[in-house]
Amino acid sequence: MKKTVRFVVMLLVILSLFTPLSVSAESYAVDGTDMTVELDDTLWYVFTRNNLDGNPELDELELERDAFYTNMVEQDMYMDAIAFWLNGWDWLECLVMKYGDSDFVNMSNYSDEAVLKKGKFMFRSYTAEGNSSVYENQYKFFRIEYEDEDIQIVQYLTAVNGEFYSIQFQSPYQFTEQKYELIKEIMDNIRFDVDTSMKEKNLFQKILSSLIDERIVYLAVAAVVAAPVIIIITVVKKRAVKKNEFTEL
Repeated sequence: MKKTVRFVVMLLVILSLFTPLSVSAESYAVDGTDMTVELDDTLWYVFTRNNLDGNPELDELELERDAFYTNMVEQDMYMDAIAFWLNGWDWLECLVMKYGDSDFVNMSNYSDEAVLKKGKFMFRSYTAEGNSSVYENQYKFFRIEYEDEDIQIVQYLTAVNGEFYSIQFQSPYQFTEQKYELIKEIMDNIRFDVDTSMKEKNLFQKILSSLIDERIVYLAVAAVVAAPVIIIITVVKKRAVKKNEFTEL
């Protein structure tokens, strides 16, 4: 009998090692886009254009709803999520932006070489040896890592349904392994509602779209870097802490 009890206890212990811990993940359908993403809402403050009204986390960070919404619209931003550590001195922010009319309908339809060529052109002011690559899960992204005005940035660019999407992560300090893991977790939980009936553009249409790309270069880089100032300035002043208990990343 004792052997049976010990066996059952050991079996329960072993099974517990292989049972995933529950994570309070919430799925956010990003209003105005074809994108859905899962985020751990015990870790992240998450703001989208359609969750600002009556959002208590705006009050917690002392952010004004109308000013925040206006900033999102002006910067083509559809989601701003941020997590804090070290009493607000360290943070990781995730910004989702969408820009109209890409000469790629769906970037996943293209070779890695074509994706790299497009990304390096659009981010040519920031491209350096070894700082860009293709990131692929269910979709293809151009990935680039760079520094701008003392902010460390990892940015992903893709095209879905004829529009460019930029998913940008930024932090005041160097990215650690744990931050990279958080980034990967978010990127691998992004889903797009891809319209498979849309066909890639012909050469003439691509030439016309490439003229628009010149404008998007600056929207996707220069303006994007400025986009999070509403959150970041407030955070640095308040040194706010989210619900998590991390001490450092």
